[in-house]
Amino acid sequence: MGIALAVAIPLVVILATAEHDRHLDSTQPWVVPARRIGRVVACVVAFVLSTVAVLSLLPGLALVVLAVAAATSPPVRALRDRVVEAPDPLVQTPSAAVEPSPELPPSLVPVAEPRYMSDVMLCFAWRHSYWELWQADSVVEKLSVIMRRQQILEELEARDAIALEAWLASGARASASPERYFDDHRHDHPTPA
Repeated sequence: MGIALAVAIPLVVILATAEHDRHLDSTQPWVVPARRIGRVVACVVAFVLSTVAVLSLLPGLALVVLAVAAATSPPVRALRDRVVEAPDPLVQTPSAAVEPSPELPPSLVPVAEPRYMSDVMLCFAWRHSYWELWQADSVVEKLSVIMRRQQILEELEARDAIALEAWLASGARASASPERYFDDHRHDHPTPA
């Protein structure tokens, strides 16, 4: 009986106001949105009351509903998604270039060593690493990206300290590219064998 009343009363109110809205005068434009809000509130109240009534009659079902709600809540899902087995990101690979691994986050994917990159590739890696830093989820990932950025800057400085200094003096931003200050044609760099 209680469930029927909890559902029936808001439904009658919703249907009555919906039919009445069709015949409203347009001189009061705020009335229709206010009634829509009232209908939404009535639906929510009806749902909550009927759910409480059903769960009080069936306590076993209440436990199942609470367990499902807890297991699918955003905080629990975020924790579950973060628990991923990954290799140690601080271990460097000896090869010059490695294909990205699908199970590693982008910031932990081994890439070519800076000394084997062209100036253009270094500048691209610098720009790309900025976004990797923003997307890193853990402190370990952020530290890995920061160390990579340091290696890139050190390589740029070793190749052309004047160009790097000019870029920094121009008000370089962490996301900006120093590419226009470096000229690939002036440098011959070793390529991986």
